[in-house]
Amino acid sequence: MIEKRTDARRYHRRKMNIVGLIVPGNRPCKIWDISQKGAKLAILGEENVPEKFELWLRKDGSVRRHCRFVWRVGQNVGVSFP
Repeated sequence: MIEKRTDARRYHRRKMNIVGLIVPGNRPCKIWDISQKGAKLAILGEENVPEKFELWLRKDGSVRRHCRFVWRVGQNVGVSFP
């Protein structure tokens, strides 16, 4: 029998597939999902991710979130919104 796995997160994650920008550095990233308290990003390359940065959800910076780096597995990065 296969058990159904439940998601223990407190906040609903909305699936996305858009390009964001990590500032400073103006590094593009893919935003896989986002919630009220964090996001999962894909970073190209092996460069370090700053401990704190802004994530621009629009190229003009009109929609952005302050982020804190939480985890990294390969190119995937988890961030929280303080």
